[in-house]
Amino acid sequence: MIRRGIGRVWRALVGALLCQGLPSSVLVVGWTQRLMQRETLRSWHGQRRDAGPPDFETFAAADEATAGAACPPAWVLGPAPRARLRDRVRGLWDNARLGIAATCNVWALTLPGCVLWLFSWYDGWSNSFNKGYEQAEVGPLVSLLGTALFIGAMLYVPMAQARQAATGSFRAFWDVRLVWDLARRRWWPYVRLAALYALLFVPVMILKTAPIAFDRLPGYASRDDARVLELLATYFFWSGLLVFGAYVLVRRAAARIYACAVLDALRAGALLQEQLAPLERSALDRLGLLHPEPAPERHVVVRALRGAGLWAARSAAVAAAAAIWLGFVAQIYVSEFLNYHAALGWLNQPLVQLPFFRYIPPGLG
Repeated sequence: MIRRGIGRVWRALVGALLCQGLPSSVLVVGWTQRLMQRETLRSWHGQRRDAGPPDFETFAAADEATAGAACPPAWVLGPAPRARLRDRVRGLWDNARLGIAATCNVWALTLPGCVLWLFSWYDGWSNSFNKGYEQAEVGPLVSLLGTALFIGAMLYVPMAQARQAATGSFRAFWDVRLVWDLARRRWWPYVRLAALYALLFVPVMILKTAPIAFDRLPGYASRDDARVLELLATYFFWSGLLVFGAYVLVRRAAARIYACAVLDALRAGALLQEQLAPLERSALDRLGLLHPEPAPERHVVVRALRGAGLWAARSAAVAAAAAIWLGFVAQIYVSEFLNYHAALGWLNQPLVQLPFFRYIPPGLG
């Protein structure tokens, strides 16, 4: 128990440290992808039908495809360090490889909206200073378009991220029809996930904005640049612990939602075995979860009423999720209005893209 606790503290401290740099935060993304795969497999193992060993570690280690998930992912070392250097740093390589793939996929869908936010912000201030009243609507309209694109992306991204993590495949992120069908099956848990993102984003935005008030600290104004840099570096490192924890928490929640959605689709016969990745198919087969459970035949009227009810419930869930993500975006605008962070404040959101959290003014390094 003590050893496990020390391991968790170590992983959290390393994660917070890696969140202090843009390139190193890619390793956090990759590490979290491996953690999400482990979380998915653990969720399936908890639903096993009298198949497979009772403890997860034994189950995962029994197959080469899942052996890497038997233990929590490491930052540097592989699961079984050997004489060769490549094997010793296998964990580092896996984190970098998976992190780059996951980051590129998320950027492809979320950056267009973020770029439009940045343009609308510059256009809005430029219009205010230059009194271009004929172009006054450009900034708000571009901002609304960017927000619509971002919300649309975030209705898709969490489930797609979880699928990419579970399969270990870059292309799995773009199984649009399958990902969307899985999301439709778990819309209300998906709403709760959006709410978790928005709630955890509140302290993140507060920590991001708070340095604007540091000049009120006793003796702050008299410090030289080196001491100010030291203060800010320390502040953002310890703040990075919260950001790292929040980043991991929302992704573990997404992995559990994905695992449940896959089982729901398999039981309903809506997901074919051929649509699963080899790792998923093997794991589910070993757990006795691969075969569908035919639903009882219902009267046509019952089916019609049930279909209408599902459509209404899913429509309400989509509207609720969109409203929550709108609140998420509003936090970004409030934060940047109070404490502007240039392009970085718009183009990267720590809980969505890279978990980078070190906003040091350029003049200080």
